[in-house]
Formats: sequence, C-alpha cells, structure tokens
Amino acid sequence: MEPFRVVLGLALATGCSSNSGDDGSSGDGGEPLPPCEDSEQEPWDCDLPSPCADAVLVDGNSEDEAFEDRAAAVCVAEVLRDRRPSQLRLEFRAFAGDPNFATTIFVVDDIHAISNESVVAGFTGYVATNRQLLQLPEYFDGCLASPTDGDLYRCLAEWSMGCGEDPVGCP
Repeated sequence: MEPFRVVLGLALATGCSSNSGDDGSSGDGGEPLPPCEDSEQEPWDCDLPSPCADAVLVDGNSEDEAFEDRAAAVCVAEVLRDRRPSQLRLEFRAFAGDPNFATTIFVVDDIHAISNESVVAGFTGYVATNRQLLQLPEYFDGCLASPTDGDLYRCLAEWSMGCGEDPVGCP
C-alpha cells in the first residue's frame, strides 16, 4: 500500500478531537470538548522546544522514497520513545512542494500528545486537532530499527495508540 494512502486513512480514521485551550476547553473558556468527536478544531499550540528538524519524506509513492534528512526522522522517533515534552513535525510529500500530509505533534507528558494534522488531496483537504495516546516506548525502538526511510516513515505515521480520554494541556 502506498504511504500516502496509509497516512490518509490513518488521519481520517483517528478523528479524535482535542481541545484548543490549555485546560481542556475549546479555547474560549467553555466546557471541555468531547475527546473523540470527529470534528475540526482550531490548531492547538503550546510553547514547547523543537529538538528535531522537520522529518519530511519525499516521493513516498516510489522506490526512491527518502527523508530529506533521515537524522531528523530518527530524532523524532527518539523523542517520542523518550516522551520528552516537545514539538515535532512529520510530513509526507508525493513530490517536491507543499506537503500532502503534515502533523505537528506536541508531546505533553509520558502518555499524551496533541497533534495538528492536515491532509491535502487535490483541491480538498482535512484539518484536525487530536488528543492522542503515545505508543509504548518499545514501539519506537522498532521504528528505529526500520531498514528504509519508507519503513521508518510508515512506523512513525502510527505514533499514536488512539484517542486520549483525559483533558491535557501544555506542560
């Protein structure tokens, strides 16, 4: 299966909405939003360190798929494994230019992350803010053992175990 289709399916299937506010609110001081409602939200933001360069996979639909900087992808996997509060970015580009899929991941504690995901396919797109549970550290050890850039990307694209039920905020 082509990486873009895997990621597009993952992004659309996770539909777990987070909250825009640091306290689990919608950002306007209102009641907390349901954690797994399929709805679009304003992008979430938190002033966290960005220890890694953006991990960008280019030409993911060919045998020539490669990260612009594999060290950036390895860094993302290590930070997710180690659960260091941080801001990370993972992108997929079918060709040079704007990303077809991009996610900014905010690791907020040992269990939770919040992501801003965007998918662009032709003239349509999907944007969502998601409250997620991090995969176990051992999962990311497996990612780090991936022999190719494409395998590493597909592994990183599934960084989440699904929706988080608890409201979380910026640490």
